[in-house]
Amino acid sequence: SEVVKIFRIMSSRATKKVRPEVLDEKWIEYADYLEKWTKKNLYWKIGQQNRHFDVQLEGLNIIQNNPGISESDFVKQIQSIVKKKYPKKGMSAGFRALMLSKVAGLVNAKSPLKVTNAFINLKKSCKGDFSSLKYYHTILTTQLEKIFYFNSIYGTYNKYVKAEKRVSFEDFKIYPFFFIYDVLIRLIDEYDQNNSYLSEIEFNSFIAVIKSHSEIQEVLDRIINFRNYKEKYELEKLLKQKNKIDPRFYKILGYNKYLIVNKRGIKLNEEYLEELREKVIKFRELIDSNKLILFNESDPKAYFKLLYSKKDLISFHR
Repeated sequence: SEVVKIFRIMSSRATKKVRPEVLDEKWIEYADYLEKWTKKNLYWKIGQQNRHFDVQLEGLNIIQNNPGISESDFVKQIQSIVKKKYPKKGMSAGFRALMLSKVAGLVNAKSPLKVTNAFINLKKSCKGDFSSLKYYHTILTTQLEKIFYFNSIYGTYNKYVKAEKRVSFEDFKIYPFFFIYDVLIRLIDEYDQNNSYLSEIEFNSFIAVIKSHSEIQEVLDRIINFRNYKEKYELEKLLKQKNKIDPRFYKILGYNKYLIVNKRGIKLNEEYLEELREKVIKFRELIDSNKLILFNESDPKAYFKLLYSKKDLISFHR
C-alpha cells in the first residue's frame, strides 16, 4: 500500500547505512560487480575535461582559423572568448580539453589538430554562432549518435593506473546513444512504461556499464526489477554507495535533441517518437545483418570515415 511505501522510504532515508538483510542476494552480487568494474573505470566515458559544446566549438573555430596554432596561443584565445561569452565554462587545459570534440568526430585526434567535415557542416548551419544550441542541435545529435565506445581516441587503458593493474576497454563495442534509444523505446512498447523517465541512478547503474547491444534484455529486466522491487529505496542506497562511476557521460545527454533531461532523469522527446522508432529499427537491421561499422583496432579507417563524415550513421550505411 501507499502507507507501507512511504514508511519504507522514510526508514531508508533515516540513515546512510544499508540494511543488507532486507536485500536479495542477486542485488548484493550485482552491487559488488558494479563496484569492482567502476573502480577499474569500465564504463562509458567522454573524458575528464571541458564538457560544454558551445565552448568546445569556439575552440575548434580558433583551430580552423589558425592552422598550426601553438597550444599556448590557443589557450589565450579561448580563455578570452570564455571570459566574454561563457564566464562559468572555463577551458584552461589546452588541446587536452577538446577530448569531447574528438570523440564526437568534430576534430581529428592526432597532431596537428584539424577540424572535420562534420564541424564545417555544423558551423555552416549555425553561421558560426555557437552560443545557441537550437541552430546546430540536429547536426550535433548526428555526431553524438556516431560515438562508438570503445575506440582508439580514448586510449587503450587508464594511464593513471599501474601497469600490472590495468584492464582493457576493448570489450566495449557499443554505440551508446542508440542503446539508450533502444532501451527507452522498448520500455514504452514492451513494458508499458508510458515514456517514463529513466533516472540518473538507473542510467549510471544499469546502462553506462554495458559493453554490447546484445545485453539489452538483461538491462531491461534489471530496470523493471529495480522499479518494482519492494525494498527499492534501500537498494538505491546500496547502488549509490557501491558505484564509483564518473557520471560525466550522463551530463552530455541533454545535447541530444531526441532526449529530454531534467531533475527526474531522461526520457524521449515525444515529438520525435515515430522518427526514433524507425531509426532504431534500421539500426537493429544493421546489427542483425552484420553490416554495422564497428571500430577495429587493426583497421580503424572505416569507423573514422563514418565519424568524420557529414552523414548520420544510418545514411552512411546505405
